[in-house]
Amino acid sequence: MSETYIIIGKLGRSRGLNGDLYITPVSDDIERFLALDEFYVKSKSKWKKFEVIKTVLIGNRPVVKLKGVNNPENAAVFTNREIALLKEDLEELPDESFYVFDLVGCKVASIETNEPIGEIIEVEQYPANDVYLIETEAKELIRFPAVKHFVKSIDIDKKLVLIDKAGIIE
Repeated sequence: MSETYIIIGKLGRSRGLNGDLYITPVSDDIERFLALDEFYVKSKSKWKKFEVIKTVLIGNRPVVKLKGVNNPENAAVFTNREIALLKEDLEELPDESFYVFDLVGCKVASIETNEPIGEIIEVEQYPANDVYLIETEAKELIRFPAVKHFVKSIDIDKKLVLIDKAGIIE
């Protein structure tokens, strides 16, 4: 069985003289990074595990010290590389919560008519709100804002999202 890696962020520029690296998280809970003792870093098409020596929050952003990365020159190699955890290592979420990747593959239907609209193929993340990229049966792409006003119901177990079609971005 192949391992499934879930991207949790991207390494940024180095900080200081000891090879520390900023992280740009994709999670809305940056405190989770404080508990990590290891994660995977993508290099070309392969993932490599790195031990985390320490993580601190600076300016509301995680800064990580990786084992074996001891100066800005070593750290520069990691800039803009994705970081991930194995899917089975993700922390369990409370009821009614889900990971963004759980939405990919969900069918989307109209709350008013129950008419099928398509399937979520990607979730684009922006500062204001996420946007669902929905592929229709006609292979057209629709962008839909992931806001409570338009997203009426999400059932991850049934892989079904009900929306108010008024939110469809033309």
